[in-house]
Amino acid sequence: MTLQAGESVGVHPHVGNGEVYYLLSGSATVAEDSEERILQPGDAEFCADGHTHAIRNHTDAPADLTVAFHAPKACHALAAQRCGKLALADIGIRRVLAAPAEL
Repeated sequence: MTLQAGESVGVHPHVGNGEVYYLLSGSATVAEDSEERILQPGDAEFCADGHTHAIRNHTDAPADLTVAFHAPKACHALAAQRCGKLALADIGIRRVLAAPAEL
């Protein structure tokens, strides 16, 4: 997915699932539960079940990102958390911006 300069995905909740934004290029501001952070290439943000988030390209250049969903209610919660951690490491994510308890 590409966010052009000034484009965004508005605030939305996750109920029964989670979502990861993984930034490939450019820079973007992500807000999770109203806390804002800047993502750089190689950074990821995980929005867990029961939380809200949004992403905005605050720059003048395009921002390319990959979006993935995680549905923890589809399997045992502990296994889902473990699988989520392994999957993030396997695709080379440099830094995950989420509270450790959420992973």
